[in-house]
Amino acid sequence: MFGLILISMGIWIFGKSVGSNNRTLLTKSFRIFALLAILLGFWLGYPMEKVPQSNQIEWVKWSHEKVESLREEGRGVFIDFTARWCASCQVNKRIYKKDEIIEKFKDLDIVALQADWTKRGSDILKELQSYGREGVPLYVYHPPKKYSDQDENSVLLPEILTEKIVLDVLDGKKINSQSDDNS
Repeated sequence: MFGLILISMGIWIFGKSVGSNNRTLLTKSFRIFALLAILLGFWLGYPMEKVPQSNQIEWVKWSHEKVESLREEGRGVFIDFTARWCASCQVNKRIYKKDEIIEKFKDLDIVALQADWTKRGSDILKELQSYGREGVPLYVYHPPKKYSDQDENSVLLPEILTEKIVLDVLDGKKINSQSDDNS
């Protein structure tokens, strides 16, 4: 996303400098800066190296039935309600590439479900509303059942994820979804 912003800014600056008839050092500096911003934007936006499939979280398509089935089995379930047009959803996905998060998901045998609301389907909307929400992002963790007759409560994570928040939730620690500091 930041790469696209840099490219756009570079094109805008370059366009402003081309329209100028003035051939001063300042105009040339703007052009060089614009070209550097465009190149940096492409470099940031270009996918670097592929992470091996074995070193990623495997995402399964969400369905209400799938959640119920996994919970009946006593499995831990992490649901990512997302959409391609949701900027904060896309930024939060960086968390899923962190080695410690990947290892924690594997160690706890957590099933990762992705509910893609890009086309705003009614099934996902109904599920969002069951959590008191009308939109994405929404992250829900259903801890594994420790005993067959005990049902753990769902945990709603904040809209902006950090590695610490996700690890704390997976470790069973209480989190505050409201920010405590006003900075």
